Amino acid sequence: MPLIHRRTVLGGLGAAALAPALSSPALAGIGPFTRFRHGVASGDPRHDRVIIWTRVTPRSREEDRGNLLVRWRMATDPLMTQIVGQGITAATINRDFTVKVDVERLLPDRTYYYDFRIEGTFDTSPIGRTKTFPAPGAATHRLRYAFVSCSHYNAGYFHVYRAIANRADLDVVLHLGDYIYEYGPGQFGDNQLEGRALLPEKEIVTLDDYRARYALYRTDPDLQEAHRQHPFMTVWDDHETANNAWRDGAQNHTPETEGDWTTRRAAGVRAYFEWLPIRETALPSPITNEAEAVGPDTQRIWRSARYGDLADFLMLDTRLYGRDEQVGIIGPDIGDPSRSLLGPEQEQWLTDCLIASQFSGTRWRFLGQQVMFSKLIGENVEKADIAFNADQWDGYGASQERLLDTIVSGGIENLAVLTGDIHSSWAFDVPLAPYDSDTYKRFTGEGSIAVEFVTSSVTSPSIPGVETSTVIDRLGVAAMPHLKWLNLTERGYCLVDVSHERTQCEWWFVEDVRAPSGGSEYLARAYYTDDGATRLRRSRMPSLPKPSAPPA
Repeated sequence: MPLIHRRTVLGGLGAAALAPALSSPALAGIGPFTRFRHGVASGDPRHDRVIIWTRVTPRSREEDRGNLLVRWRMATDPLMTQIVGQGITAATINRDFTVKVDVERLLPDRTYYYDFRIEGTFDTSPIGRTKTFPAPGAATHRLRYAFVSCSHYNAGYFHVYRAIANRADLDVVLHLGDYIYEYGPGQFGDNQLEGRALLPEKEIVTLDDYRARYALYRTDPDLQEAHRQHPFMTVWDDHETANNAWRDGAQNHTPETEGDWTTRRAAGVRAYFEWLPIRETALPSPITNEAEAVGPDTQRIWRSARYGDLADFLMLDTRLYGRDEQVGIIGPDIGDPSRSLLGPEQEQWLTDCLIASQFSGTRWRFLGQQVMFSKLIGENVEKADIAFNADQWDGYGASQERLLDTIVSGGIENLAVLTGDIHSSWAFDVPLAPYDSDTYKRFTGEGSIAVEFVTSSVTSPSIPGVETSTVIDRLGVAAMPHLKWLNLTERGYCLVDVSHERTQCEWWFVEDVRAPSGGSEYLARAYYTDDGATRLRRSRMPSLPKPSAPPA
């Protein structure tokens, strides 16, 4: 398939219809916003509520040691004249002057606009745009979302976030982890890129360190614009704390010089909840009606969301909550049934959600998670105690098999696994035994019980020194019957278009994340799965934008 540039697609579809949504001055963010230098954000939408977020930039920590009263407003128009909710909250030093409000009593499937102002001043934030989900079970014709992962600040420029911001018709953006990186200068990335120096200029370990790193990221205009235009649902991976983290430690943590892991982990988790628009409460799941106690005190982020009668999102934590320590790539520990990736509580929650979702009649199920689920072991060693990458599901064979068993025994249909972490793009069928030609047919997909879409990174590199990977990509596809496509080198995001009839995933890449201008984005590949099929088919064209994109 030839590479399709988005500007060509929009031109062919009549981009003039989308022009107001892409260029409205009402939300252009003009002005210094000196007391709101980290922008605005929204997240965790439901049918009747959504989180809105900002940070007040203190004049100094000493001067603003007390509470700063902040007024928030929610409106139905971008000029903020039709106010439907407002209130006053506080920005305090205890939360690093971040502000988070769970705005309730909203209408389903609506676009809203919001802003913040420091009480008693004219200091006002940029205007943000957000959206609620359709009511659970409501007839819903279409869902359109993007998912991303792995944004290392000094590995490149955030052109991927700008491309996502420019898609006015997205319903939500999923961030699957590695929102920040803990490394210091020279440990990972490129310290030579103009304007991409790290702060703090060291590996981050303490609460103040993590806060400062988030503050750096949130000054980036492309990331700010993505948050301003779209609600996010986020989960962490390892670099929000330390590389290859697990429940009680991390590869990139040295207790002798960096202190207690529990303290460092708590610092990373607290900063995450302060700086991202994630809900901190025990709302009941829209799928099972059981309380989901998300927050820094429980250190839990796994949760669910329902989009009308069309889709259920199950957002997992495969990193911190229940993960046992990684083992080597060869040995009996890989398949040890006592080892877990999710932990017993989260694993039971996932099982309950999948079964309840299937029983409800919701058409599609999307598993938003961090590490690759599909089996990557080579031919003739599938049943051996070998893992291609022991940090992935392959390294936790018993957990992997239990989830596969749940899919089969529970009759779970239309399941797509969404994955980040690996800084490369992959498209998989998910059969029980990918190398068994009697049970899985590579050319027809017969025997596949789910599909997996793996997104590339925003900036983080994959194979050092490899600029193009066509030969390696083709060898990978030839070696793995269930792998339909592989790209190891390009940076970008996935766009997912969902209807009752099918789900299509598109891999959109940007031309150069290491250049300040970046160039245009282009469609590299697209695959779809039909309702009831649970196998991938290649699509030759991108999905159409929604016909009535909301104004931005």
